[in-house]
Amino acid sequence: MVSAVEERRMPPWLAEPSHIQYEDDYSLNKEEIRTFTQWGENNYARNNALIKVKNILSYTAQNSTFKSDKEVIVNNGNSYLPNQNKKDDYHCFLMEWPEKEKTYITGLRAIPGNAKVIHHLILFTATPEIAPHLRKMESEEEGSGYECFGGGAPDRLGNPSVRAALDKLEDGLSRKINSGINFLSHWAPGMNGIQFPKDTGIPIEPGALIIAQMHYYSAFAPGESDKNSAMHFITKKEVKKPGFFVTITNRKWLNSKGNKTMVIPSKQEASYSITENFRKIQRRVLSILKIKSKEIKNLELHSANIHMHSYGKAGKVFLDDPLGNRERLLTINNWDLNWQRNFTFHKPKVLPEKDLKDYKISIECEYTNPWEYPIYGGFGSNDEMCINFSFIAVDKKIKKTL
Repeated sequence: MVSAVEERRMPPWLAEPSHIQYEDDYSLNKEEIRTFTQWGENNYARNNALIKVKNILSYTAQNSTFKSDKEVIVNNGNSYLPNQNKKDDYHCFLMEWPEKEKTYITGLRAIPGNAKVIHHLILFTATPEIAPHLRKMESEEEGSGYECFGGGAPDRLGNPSVRAALDKLEDGLSRKINSGINFLSHWAPGMNGIQFPKDTGIPIEPGALIIAQMHYYSAFAPGESDKNSAMHFITKKEVKKPGFFVTITNRKWLNSKGNKTMVIPSKQEASYSITENFRKIQRRVLSILKIKSKEIKNLELHSANIHMHSYGKAGKVFLDDPLGNRERLLTINNWDLNWQRNFTFHKPKVLPEKDLKDYKISIECEYTNPWEYPIYGGFGSNDEMCINFSFIAVDKKIKKTL
């Protein structure tokens, strides 16, 4: 316990302290860590004194008010036995969104059907346009759902022949499927519920899908199946500030076996980075939220979330302002695939619409390859990614009335 706390492996909060204040930060401060160190130095003596856990208590209290109005059941309530030949089984299930009109998701939580085998899960949305294609790809795999180590998209999308077949049906279809899948949120043990920042919500259209990427870990629970895992949502018909999670990455990296844009050489370390201008991000905001640029007063940047795979070592996210100042939004010095999460800022970064062309967001990812062969960027379990998911909300201009 003492070594795990001193090394900040427990509690599993990957973000380095001091850069920025995050919501629901349950990491221990230096004084609290020193308490564990002293306990070890004192031969783990028994004592009646209580260690302060105000951060954890406030986190629990904040989420105790979670009241959902929608429920979606994973795998239609059917039983799923994780792949017993793997310690880790990343499996995706498609779920129909029940609303018949446009809705905004403002909060969610997961209720695991069998906590013995569910390590964590990540939720995505899929647009109505790509829903039929995901259903078809799902039907082509044995059993229910599909393998999806790389995110919400089927692992098979990383196969060049599969992409070629899709693009033959429709030019650019494979990329369209990947672009139509957006990060929604995540769940790990100890989390009661997540509510998006005040007055914000993510729009979801009729005919859209919810994708649950379930991470099953059967090493300690062989033969255990999952059944009736449920997703609970808080929804509203309208919100003041519509938003969604913007994906920042280099799309070429996802086809690196072909274009060699992301290669981690054998027995070596490598790093990759990308910078994106917020004027370009604004165009995606306009397209997805279906609003006009003249309606935008500010963009609000609410979070950062680095995503890599098994070979990730460290990652950083930066915000550059119009004056050339660089602010570090997130630093993860010891990446761990098993403890990824969204890091929400205590106060959002407000970016005026008129200055968006001068604001930039940058991500840096570092990797270590222990094998005798190179690792490439892609969708598969043995491929790598460098992605940042950031929640961005639109603060609209107030309409003048006569």
